[in-house]
Amino acid sequence: MTSLAYSNCSGLHPTDEDLSAGTPGDRPIDEGLSIHPELRRLLMGNTGQRHPRIPAQIFLGAMRVIAGKYRSRPIEAPAGLATRPTSDRLRETLFNVLAPHIEGAFFLDLFAGSGAVGIEALSRGADHAMFVERAPVALKVLRANLARLGLTVGFSIQCGSVGACLRRLQMESKRFDLVFLDPPYDAAHEYTTTLGLLGGAAAIVLSTDAIVIAEHRRKERLEDNYGLLARTRVLEQGDAALSFYSVLESAVTG
Repeated sequence: MTSLAYSNCSGLHPTDEDLSAGTPGDRPIDEGLSIHPELRRLLMGNTGQRHPRIPAQIFLGAMRVIAGKYRSRPIEAPAGLATRPTSDRLRETLFNVLAPHIEGAFFLDLFAGSGAVGIEALSRGADHAMFVERAPVALKVLRANLARLGLTVGFSIQCGSVGACLRRLQMESKRFDLVFLDPPYDAAHEYTTTLGLLGGAAAIVLSTDAIVIAEHRRKERLEDNYGLLARTRVLEQGDAALSFYSVLESAVTG
């Protein structure tokens, strides 16, 4: 497994643009949960009280690694940000489908948020996971989750937009076997942009048998084709859905 690597992740502390005003009397941010000390300091400061500029809706949701090396280990997720964690149930469904493809895979977790999906892949035997995230608070949670699991190798973090990361990866020799994307609800245009890149200019980052999975609202209708990517399967669960894409066979043989 490759050693850990961080890109230039400067500016990880929340700014006025990232945080909005909160209100007093909120549920304690660590109620009933075991919070990583670094994350506690970030969200609560030295006083033990939530900083007034941390929004009330930013609290930690209880999640766990479902299977593999880190099975049942707790992981943290910030709620109320421009991220939404993939539910444990949907994550289990996803990895039941991907089970034959995980061992030794290179996994790309786009819009990674807490990193729950990429961490699940590592737990189940993926060789390397690359996490791509731009939200400062989400990046703090992601790094805290990796630290609390004792992960020091087998992953890398790219801080910035997914589009910029994919364009940068085009210039490198990395190839990914599995790609997962779950843009924020208020950024639905990212499906077209990201899948368009993966099926077009950035298709070079995909291995021959790569699978690309997009999590989306059940009512959100994605296209069946994005350039070289063709949808092969749709799984629906509650209000969410998973669309699976593969590289067109004609692109591989041609």
